[in-house]
Amino acid sequence: MTGFGHHLEIKVISLRNRIIQAYDAVDDILIWEVVQRHLPVLKQDVFHLLNMP
Repeated sequence: MTGFGHHLEIKVISLRNRIIQAYDAVDDILIWEVVQRHLPVLKQDVFHLLNMP
């Protein structure tokens, strides 16, 4: 992947687990910051992975 290393992949998985298991305790502002900062890079990485030969 281009922008995400193993450490960040684990953080994404951890955040996903927190959202699913404790959605009532998730900070909306934190989630929005993650979306704003990391989603564009993740989107680009997924696009590259899907278009690999």
